[in-house]
Amino acid sequence: MKKTNRSIKCLIAFFVMFLALNMVYVTAEAKTKTYKVTLYVGETSVQYPSVGKIKSVKSSNKKIVSVKKKGYAVNISAKKKGSAKVTVKGSKATYVYKVTVKKPVFNVTVNTSRMGSDDYLVTLENKTSDFFDDVEVSAILRDAAGNPVEEKTLYFYAIGGKGKANDTFYTSTYDSSVDVSKTTFTVTRFYRSYPKYKNYLKNVNYSLTQTEADEYSKKYRLTASSSYKGENTVFVGYDVYFYDAANNLVDVDSLYIVLNRNQKVSSDTFTVPASVTRAEIQNKRAYVGSFK
Repeated sequence: MKKTNRSIKCLIAFFVMFLALNMVYVTAEAKTKTYKVTLYVGETSVQYPSVGKIKSVKSSNKKIVSVKKKGYAVNISAKKKGSAKVTVKGSKATYVYKVTVKKPVFNVTVNTSRMGSDDYLVTLENKTSDFFDDVEVSAILRDAAGNPVEEKTLYFYAIGGKGKANDTFYTSTYDSSVDVSKTTFTVTRFYRSYPKYKNYLKNVNYSLTQTEADEYSKKYRLTASSSYKGENTVFVGYDVYFYDAANNLVDVDSLYIVLNRNQKVSSDTFTVPASVTRAEIQNKRAYVGSFK
């Protein structure tokens, strides 16, 4: 009888030990979390992993992605196109970031016909599927032989995936050295404040009205409104085209408005020459940023 009791006790002890080992294994598994991150070459993503005190950070391929610990934050920087894993080990958990690095693709073109007397219209097309808050472009104006004459900095705002935005640059009609068709463009900076965006155009209302006029100029006001109730930001982009009596495009203004649950209405005012007889909104776009 004693032998039987001893055998039963041994069996129970073995079973308890087996459960304990498995519980430890499952707990360790649960403490490792995996996330996907998409970056463009040149971007840095700041992550705040809930791992307790960060003990170590490591990139599986430093040529593609570099990682740096900064207090309770981790800076993940995209170096070149490809993919890599970033592992963050802390006192309470481990985070693994599967990082995909893409190369941003933008197409920039200039309309070689002047608007009004001195301005040229430049269009930037976003070839990616992601939203960009703004894109900065360097335009090198050149002569007929291709020699650089002057540099202009252009800004394009609130450009959605596969979307377009405009800006203009000035060159005097008296400067015959510039051949606009020879202009070269280089994207020098781009910015995304949220990792994810949702198209919100159907939920934004636009209005454009003339507010003042005299013999020299006219003023127009563009107003954008939304009933958004979330915690994030609505980026509202637009281009306003201004035409004269002969229906010639004489000016373009391209900006963006930021809306949120506390500011549901916002507006911009434009001053244009008195020769303007008509104005219209082009390239309407609106997106809601999200961290999830």
